[in-house]
Amino acid sequence: MTETLFHTSASTRQREGESGIAWADRTFCPVFPGVHVCGVDHEDNRFFTAWQQPARDDAEARALWLRARAECEVAEEAGDLCVDLNTSEGQVDDFWTSRQMLPRLAEITRLSTQESQR
Repeated sequence: MTETLFHTSASTRQREGESGIAWADRTFCPVFPGVHVCGVDHEDNRFFTAWQQPARDDAEARALWLRARAECEVAEEAGDLCVDLNTSEGQVDDFWTSRQMLPRLAEITRLSTQESQR
């Protein structure tokens, strides 16, 4: 099953074959609190939300973000997506990741959220 994670302009709509990620229309709508993955549409020079995971509170958002950073961070020059830590105070920290890491990042944060709800 293909999961829609990336959002970008209709003119650059495409399919990522190996990763199974479908592209959809571009939006930018960060969640607070939570983990927000942001990219840039170079065609329109605008930010877009690639993926996000809402959290119940600031502590859960930070825990999700730290776990994602531990496994998915790449050097800034190798990154094409920025992973934001959003709390009730706003966007408070970030790290770089790549499109190839996005499915793993989504899996990590979903599993962490499910574990914390038990």
